[in-house]
Amino acid sequence: MTLRNFFRILWLQKLTVLGTVVLVTLGAVLYHSRAVPVYYSSASVQVDPALSTVKEGSDTKGFTIDSSITEDPVVAQAAADALNENLSELSNAASVADANDTSVTISASAGSSAEAKRIADAYAQAVLARLSADVKAFMDKLQADFAGVTQQLDTNKPSADSSSVVQLQTEILSVRYRALYTQLEATTALTTPVVVTPASPGVVAGPSLSLTIEIALLAGLLAGVGLALLRNWLDGRVVDRIDIGGVNVPVVGVLSKDGALAKSGHPGVVGVDFTNPLLIEDTRRMRTAATGLLPPTGAVLVVTGVERGVGASFTAANLAAASARAGQTTIVVSGDLRDPDMSEYFGIVPDESEARRPNNTVAAASVTARHKRDGSQPGSGSPARQSESVAEAGADSEVDSEPGIPDSPSDTSAAANGTTNGRPSGNSATSAVAQTSSTRGRLKPRASSRSGSATIARVARVARADQTVWVPTGAYGGRSDSRVRLVRTGVEGLSLLPSLVGPGQTADALASSHVRALLDQLRAQADLVVMDSPAVLDYADSVILAGYADALLLVARSRHTRSRDLMRALGILSESGLTDVGVVVNRVRRRRKAK
Repeated sequence: MTLRNFFRILWLQKLTVLGTVVLVTLGAVLYHSRAVPVYYSSASVQVDPALSTVKEGSDTKGFTIDSSITEDPVVAQAAADALNENLSELSNAASVADANDTSVTISASAGSSAEAKRIADAYAQAVLARLSADVKAFMDKLQADFAGVTQQLDTNKPSADSSSVVQLQTEILSVRYRALYTQLEATTALTTPVVVTPASPGVVAGPSLSLTIEIALLAGLLAGVGLALLRNWLDGRVVDRIDIGGVNVPVVGVLSKDGALAKSGHPGVVGVDFTNPLLIEDTRRMRTAATGLLPPTGAVLVVTGVERGVGASFTAANLAAASARAGQTTIVVSGDLRDPDMSEYFGIVPDESEARRPNNTVAAASVTARHKRDGSQPGSGSPARQSESVAEAGADSEVDSEPGIPDSPSDTSAAANGTTNGRPSGNSATSAVAQTSSTRGRLKPRASSRSGSATIARVARVARADQTVWVPTGAYGGRSDSRVRLVRTGVEGLSLLPSLVGPGQTADALASSHVRALLDQLRAQADLVVMDSPAVLDYADSVILAGYADALLLVARSRHTRSRDLMRALGILSESGLTDVGVVVNRVRRRRKAK
């Protein structure tokens, strides 16, 4: 893990880290406030160092203090008697905090400052009494030893005729005599051989509140960092392009999250319906990167998602719009048979009357899908849809009852020349929306979609075709003279095919030769054909459509798609033999940089 990735994880899990720090700190403060205070006090007993000094030639050891003197039954009982307490209650109240040969420090604990001082002083007095008795016994023994040596010298006085052994013994006794005399003289001069330093008032043990908070902050930070790393490891969701670094596929694009777009509930095209600068720039970068996977003209690109709800249709619609704005003739195709909602991204409402005309199978498929989504009956439409296409629209525009669409292959030349049945076909993007020569129904302003401070009004219009692509017999349910009608969008150079197959057909129809023939027709008419597709992990449609495509973009949603699901989807696509695959990470949270 790189240092950059480490700090990125901490930033993503900042709430986890902050929450851990706050909880640990609050817990420490609460424990500190509710903890029963324990007071400690200490007293010391010191023996004069002269008692521990051993003169050379003396066989008497120096006086030393036993470190376990407080555990002596005599001392403990004397302290209990002085405190008027039971010995069992004082068994753990005092202990030796520090001890050496000449001093001992006694520490006592209690629930109050005064009680701790009283216990420490009582034990110090008990130790004093014990040490005083030991010092007296030591000095008595020293005097006895001195008297014995003196008697031996008086008895064994050497003469001139004494042997060398006797002379040597006398000399040893003389050295011992001098040592004992000096030691006895030093100890006898001591007026207070044992001194007691009284205990001070007891103080609360443990850290103060400020120190407790500092320790808790540090411990909470360390625990928060560990928990953040653990959550990131257990979570395994894709967040940004860095999380796809281990996957052997290029990251074609990273699309920023637009809060206003997510709250609006209306699909739209960036730069037309929403003007988030970050998202516009991300779309341009994605278009440029995707171009590297495709041939210059007649390219087919499938856009699919790892799972549902990742924004594959949004990515397909905006990639197609960006390509059209870059000067490429582009056709966007709704390859999702179960929920073909691509028309909604361009504010197009299918015309039910047009759907009932013979051979207009694409409009029929769109209307059927809309009724399935809305739960409405054919001919009625959902209230929301009705409000966009009925006569109560305010600024209505009546249109000729004639469709203005080529009815036979011979009429396609007229359409290409800008006329249909002797009338203008409205080839420009503006005429496709504002003029009604190729539109049946009424126009009504659609609810505005907002992003930041910019607001662009959308226009919902009933879809009628202004281009026709002829499909070989058998496509769209096997009807003869079947035709596919492309609808112009509000983006210049971009046309829409609302459905890839006819109504009522299953996904098996995607594998037919007629779909390949249709896509070949679309290749011949456009520089780029963009198809959206159901999710890879949900249906096999994307794998079928990938067989017709030059490349495929797999969309993952930031903080939603798990890495293992992304790997599964890539594995499915790899098994299908498709090699030109790119990944797009959608809805990445990023800050807008100040200009």
